[in-house]
Amino acid sequence: MSTFAIARLAMGLFVLLAATSAGARIWHVEVDGSGDYSDIQPAVEAAAPGDTISIGPGRFATFRTIEFPPWSVSTIVGVKKSGLRITGSGCDRTFLGPAGKTDAMSQVFYSDGGHDVAIENMTIENTDLGINWANGHLLIRSCVFIGGDRGASIVVDKVEAIVRDCTFEQPNSTGSIVVYHTKRHPDSCLIDNCTIRGGATGVEVMPWAEDVVIRNTTIEDAQSGIVFQAESKGRVENCAVVNSSFASAWVMSGATVDFANTALTGGTRGLEIDGGIVTARSLVISGTTASALVVNLGGRASIHGSDFLPASGWAFYSEYYDEPVTAIDLTDNFWGTSDAESIRASICDNRCYPPVACKVVFEPFAGGPVPTDVTSWGEVKVMFR
Repeated sequence: MSTFAIARLAMGLFVLLAATSAGARIWHVEVDGSGDYSDIQPAVEAAAPGDTISIGPGRFATFRTIEFPPWSVSTIVGVKKSGLRITGSGCDRTFLGPAGKTDAMSQVFYSDGGHDVAIENMTIENTDLGINWANGHLLIRSCVFIGGDRGASIVVDKVEAIVRDCTFEQPNSTGSIVVYHTKRHPDSCLIDNCTIRGGATGVEVMPWAEDVVIRNTTIEDAQSGIVFQAESKGRVENCAVVNSSFASAWVMSGATVDFANTALTGGTRGLEIDGGIVTARSLVISGTTASALVVNLGGRASIHGSDFLPASGWAFYSEYYDEPVTAIDLTDNFWGTSDAESIRASICDNRCYPPVACKVVFEPFAGGPVPTDVTSWGEVKVMFR
């Protein structure tokens, strides 16, 4: 995401929040009946653009079937208007979703009409989809997402969105944040200062999504921490991905991603590029057991000022790479040794496996760890949590 795109997105959501505080009404939702309403949906339907729905302590778990032609949706809150600010009284006080997991496919927030809304200060739990939003602008701030086995905590589709200061505890979910896109539709998404634990993916960027920035975020114990799919574009900065069972980051099929000041630690593979394009600086890949960097299927990489420090296995590995022969530019990095032959022995390209048509260029290399702003997940947590 360009600086201009981030500024445009932030300004749009700032205008949204300003509109909800200037002379607008606050609707109070209290489970004990002491507010304007005892449930959220009637308050949303009564509110006008610019209003705030203030949700008190307690659990809100009333599902309704709401018509969003051409289909009906089972949801706790369906939103059909813009300019609303929906805020809980704190993640430890306001809970949306059932107390336990259910078999029904359900969600907490749903909108597909291109509406602009802010959702803040609550815990969303035990549904297959937490927030499912199509079109419009969306700010999700200071929320906790727990549970859910079949869906994702947040799904945004053709939305300009900011997800900030949120925590995801999703050990069995499909994914915590999924960014969809329809080709040629402008969109952008900023994921900032979040903590994600568990799930099949931490953040999954679907085909053609553009201007997706993940920054100041830690992802632990996911199968794949960050996934950019076909022809998507984005940036990962000041992040840490720890102990992914497959790959800490996976860039595929023409996706283009820039990494900066990021640590990929532990797990089987650090960064896998299958037909994608990656540039990186100040990237630390360490503790992997199979390979720190994998490049297949015509993928390209230009990585400098970084450290490749696998615990075992390869520093670089390729097994499916057809002609023409392509140079992978990995100069000016540290490989855990100052001996060129040792570095070469840790690289499996066309010199060790002739069927592959990529060749790693690693000289000149750094004789010691490269100075970086971020060199470990612990330092990321100290800096950004």
